[in-house]
Amino acid sequence: MHHTHASNLTPGQAVLAVIVLFCALAFYFLPTIMALKKNSPHKVAVIILNIFFGFTVVGWIVALVLGSKQPQPAVIVHNMPPPQPPR
Repeated sequence: MHHTHASNLTPGQAVLAVIVLFCALAFYFLPTIMALKKNSPHKVAVIILNIFFGFTVVGWIVALVLGSKQPQPAVIVHNMPPPQPPR
């Protein structure tokens, strides 16, 4: 059985390994990146889900859905008393 150690890699292979690792991490943390970029109201939940349950497909998908939600604008309703009839 042949084992490949980092010290046995050529410079080109090492650069390729770093690029692949960077892309894999960027894909893994895509829900977190989206939640932070969109300022999602669920960004803390997305980060926690992504870190602890992102390795499961279900956890990653739930984090992705939560991270893609846009913040909803607040709706303020003013209740005014009914107008008084003229006397």
